[in-house]
Amino acid sequence: MVQTKHFGALAAAAGGLVAVALLVLMLVLGDAQTARASASVFGATNGNVAYSHWDGNDWEIYAHTDPQEPPVLFRHMTDNDKDDRWPNYSPDGRRIVYSHWDGNDWEIYTINAYGTILTPVQITNNTTDDTDPCYAAIDGSKIAYVASDGNDQEIYTINADGVGPPFNVTNNNVYDSAPSYTLYSRQIAYTSWDGNDYEIYTITATEGTPGGTPRRVTDNSWQDGQPDYTSNGTRIYYTSWDGNDWEIYRVHRPYFSGRLRVPVQLTTNDTADHAPASSPDGQRFVYSSWDGHDWEIYTRDYYGGTPVQVTDNDTNDYNPSWQPRPPALQQLPINVPEPPGAREP
Repeated sequence: MVQTKHFGALAAAAGGLVAVALLVLMLVLGDAQTARASASVFGATNGNVAYSHWDGNDWEIYAHTDPQEPPVLFRHMTDNDKDDRWPNYSPDGRRIVYSHWDGNDWEIYTINAYGTILTPVQITNNTTDDTDPCYAAIDGSKIAYVASDGNDQEIYTINADGVGPPFNVTNNNVYDSAPSYTLYSRQIAYTSWDGNDYEIYTITATEGTPGGTPRRVTDNSWQDGQPDYTSNGTRIYYTSWDGNDWEIYRVHRPYFSGRLRVPVQLTTNDTADHAPASSPDGQRFVYSSWDGHDWEIYTRDYYGGTPVQVTDNDTNDYNPSWQPRPPALQQLPINVPEPPGAREP
């Protein structure tokens, strides 16, 4: 069983101790705690921000309206007695894919991203943990996710309607996690163990070539994880340990030039910053930051800049994903009062 409810408490200790911090990232990467926003090819502006929220009993999917367009409204997307985590918007902004704990393991579900009918649709149904889902950026026809092959974690894809067998994208003897599709859905960025630490790689996602040749994006002595492609597919945001704490970086995708590019550090502070996700217009990114008490959601502009706080409560908010908003899709219409914050046990 993948258990993540106490992640926030572990991350608090990570702020002061390198060893504990490395353990936290291994939990983040091994348990596939990552977030990615689907790129939009429809010229849509930014919509809402979905994220995983600890409501005092379990993890649920919540959404806020675009924090750049106040007032910020709040809404439950799931509300049950089981954990729901790792939300990711479809490229048309109309659905959210996420993982649901069914009492035995994690399975992939989708749900409407707006309106009043939010009936979940089950996509996977097996006896292994399926986590960290991500829509194909070009048309949403595929979902990439992480599952165990009996030995370690691999990246798989499946049709977004759940019809047909899954396809094994990576096939090796190390742990792979955190898939993120590029703009035209031919490449997937992901996290993999290189024998010394976690690094970012890309791999061709075309069916018929399982175990294709990975291409390195990062190569250093730090832990790198949680990659997310920018909306135009030219750069990758990710989380890295800078020697003191976790920060957000951005790097140009390497496979056009055949050489590694120098990353750009976007956050510089004394707290942990995790799980970056690009905005659909490519001008900002959303991420989770440890405020000394719990995880909250923030945004920054493409170059870093001043953070804008999205959530502010007494519980954990994590795994953000930014919604593409086509012209016909308005902001979430229901303003549901936020319940009193609850501390994570």
